[in-house]
Amino acid sequence: MIATQILNILKSRKYCRIKIENNIALLNTINYFVEQNRPINLVGYWGIMDKDKVDDRDKRTVEQLQEINKRIKQAYKPGLIITFIIADTHAKANGFSNKNYQKEIISLFESHNNIDYIFASDLSGEYTKKEISGELKTILENSAKRIHKEKYLYPLTKYLRLRITDADAIEKTFRNSIFFSYNRKEYKEIFPRLPYLLLFVYDRTNYPPWMK
Repeated sequence: MIATQILNILKSRKYCRIKIENNIALLNTINYFVEQNRPINLVGYWGIMDKDKVDDRDKRTVEQLQEINKRIKQAYKPGLIITFIIADTHAKANGFSNKNYQKEIISLFESHNNIDYIFASDLSGEYTKKEISGELKTILENSAKRIHKEKYLYPLTKYLRLRITDADAIEKTFRNSIFFSYNRKEYKEIFPRLPYLLLFVYDRTNYPPWMK
């Protein structure tokens, strides 16, 4: 079965951070595209932080996605379409506005014919108050404190609101897609309600490629 072959590539431990928990949902989504002989849609964030230029981590992380696509195309010719959500609103909330990095990462995406992008500021979603676990709250607070020191609370609240609003927009805009993330598993609470993959950055670190 082609869909099972594709799923086995996507959930390979070479690429996936944790054991897949939503096999059936992933398989159903893959089948949705296979039955129409269309490329499978993957959608995920690409952040903007304090990097000035695209570097080897960025390039090799994108190359790893293309490696996955190449393997899938051997079993299923349409392969993957990958859409990055450039997190400009998250960057603004955290006080980052690196236009040069943003320009270079867009140029990198545009050099691949199966990669598309959209700005988070172009998404339109609704905010619904959501309780998050103590574990995720601690992770987010520690991250916000590293950036904002003692003035972390307002940007943290704004970031959480953006993530929850984005999740609603992603569900509506990218219905029947697979969401992928380079975040830790605790972030699942603020993912869109789509089948998801938690992927390694190419060097298998815990840091997304857009972080220094």
